[in-house]
Amino acid sequence: MAVQPTFKHHEILKSLKRIPGVRPVATFSRLASRDVYRRSFVLRKFPRESVGAEIGVHKGDFSEQMLRIVHPTKLHLIDPWKHESAEEYRQAYYGGMAGGGQAEPDKRYNEVCRRFHRQIKFGRVAVHRGYSFDVAGTFPDEPSVART
Repeated sequence: MAVQPTFKHHEILKSLKRIPGVRPVATFSRLASRDVYRRSFVLRKFPRESVGAEIGVHKGDFSEQMLRIVHPTKLHLIDPWKHESAEEYRQAYYGGMAGGGQAEPDKRYNEVCRRFHRQIKFGRVAVHRGYSFDVAGTFPDEPSVART
């Protein structure tokens, strides 16, 4: 009969994080990622200076990483920034956790536009407020190719 451990993996990680200096050691020994955000390793697989899109932007934190790591020539930010009041959205940032109703997603949208105002001004970022299936219909079916 196998003995079941009485601890859980997440409890061990939580305890280890409390030890002073453990993060640099873990990073140095490659036990932890050097990236602040867990998803950024995916961005290193994207071709640099490509055209990309993020669907579900929220406040633009991952979008900022995309700009910093991938250096896209154009980045489309797609999000409806719409409050959902149905019960199934009670625990969502765009539902019950958004205390101010529609005012909260409106605030986030405006913050994203301010955050990327320079990139928007120079055409590097385009913000699309809408559902991805609606916004996708506004893009051309074929990429345009410049011929010289």
